[in-house]
Amino acid sequence: MHPSMDLLGRKLLSSLASAGIYCSAENANRLVSKRLHKKAKMNCSCRNCVYPFTMIERQYVPDDLVAWEKPFPDYDPIEYSSASTEYGGQVDPTTPSAELHFNEFVDCVDRRSCTGDYMILNGRPLNPAGRTGLSGRGALRRWGPNHRVFLLFTRLNMVEVSYNLLQGDALEFTEFLSVQDESGNWCFPNVFADKPDFDISHDFLQKLKLEMAQKSTNEEAEKIIQKLKKHHVQVARSYYDDARNTDNAWVEVVAYEFGHRHNIGRFDFESGNNSMHLQWRHLERSPLDYDSFR
Repeated sequence: MHPSMDLLGRKLLSSLASAGIYCSAENANRLVSKRLHKKAKMNCSCRNCVYPFTMIERQYVPDDLVAWEKPFPDYDPIEYSSASTEYGGQVDPTTPSAELHFNEFVDCVDRRSCTGDYMILNGRPLNPAGRTGLSGRGALRRWGPNHRVFLLFTRLNMVEVSYNLLQGDALEFTEFLSVQDESGNWCFPNVFADKPDFDISHDFLQKLKLEMAQKSTNEEAEKIIQKLKKHHVQVARSYYDDARNTDNAWVEVVAYEFGHRHNIGRFDFESGNNSMHLQWRHLERSPLDYDSFR
């Protein structure tokens, strides 16, 4: 090993820690979640705009009347609840009922919020960040919180490290495993789930194992997957200012990180050489930047 590699390693850890990962799990989760929630709490993306993929105009809500505690006598938003959604799976009815058990975890559906207990008004959950100018469930699957789980796999690009040893920020040498969404944008693997647990990643990890097995052996791929399951770290959980949020349904994100130290980084995924269209891509910003979860 090059004598400077230990220094590079320390520099990498320092850079990633400042970005919110590879510090202690507890600190990362607390710091990043706080940062995400601070930016989300004014509902800037889900207020004073047309609802995505519709012609529905939200009622105007000024900044000083976002909070439910502020009186807003003229507030009478349009109601919108889609009968089906693009996310698949079971969808809540267009009218909520007592059977939905808000603020509880019942029948494998977690309706608890990371922000704490949310208010219920006339049988409907109220967005903990305040008014959005639109009532109903919108295009989301669930009344109340809709959990979106992100999986963050990172690695060092050792070729670039060898050419640029100790030059610049170590994040410049870091890549993340990404997938391409329907809009052609690259993002972290993610899924909407009924609970914000790591277990929801099982299907993705099984597919990932099959891809790795084609590049090594079934036994080696299984060993790596088992390590990933044991060593994942929750690095963020927060309410998220998603454009699909309404007064009664909203997105909350949770992110789990898997480091390059568990051998997944040695597999050279490119979008054209695997059925999952995975690709290692450079980090253009902190992996836990607010826009990473859009």
